Amino acid sequence: MKLDLKTLRFKRDYEADVVALSSTYLGAQISDSLLDLKYLNYLDLSMNNFQKISIPSFIGSLEKLTYLNLRGAAFSGMVPPHLGNLSNLRHLDLFAWSHARQSCQDSWVSNINWLSGLSSLEYLNLGCVNLGKATTDWMQAVNTIPSLVELTLLGCQLSTFPQSLPFVNLTSLSQYIFLGSANTFY
Repeated sequence: MKLDLKTLRFKRDYEADVVALSSTYLGAQISDSLLDLKYLNYLDLSMNNFQKISIPSFIGSLEKLTYLNLRGAAFSGMVPPHLGNLSNLRHLDLFAWSHARQSCQDSWVSNINWLSGLSSLEYLNLGCVNLGKATTDWMQAVNTIPSLVELTLLGCQLSTFPQSLPFVNLTSLSQYIFLGSANTFY
């Protein structure tokens, strides 16, 4: 079952301005009645305005999900480690960019070990999620995902890169991206 609730924004070519469809945003809450959708495997809430609420931890109970897109949905706060329960997930996009403010939202991960539960993950976008607060080594956590093909870490406030990589086995990655002024490796 697919649930695509992303908000589309249109751009007029002749005026080059954005027509905000604010009346179509879902608003500042997500109902846990989503849990009643037992066969839900695709959830796209991207480009909505959830007004800086935290990502609901119950999303980590949607065990059939293979696709989760929360890109640009104005979530804020700690990314719930419960997302690590989504072992069937192949696509996870948490890009925390605020289109209204043209900057990163205040989203962070305090412990990134939950990534190890995402054994089927192929695509991971943690752009603008502050990984600088993570209590564990982000590289080791990423290394636990055997099927990862694409990783985006744009503006994650990373400041360290491992000096040696004897434990890293990222042979499946075809794209590995470190971009943005908020990543300053020493």
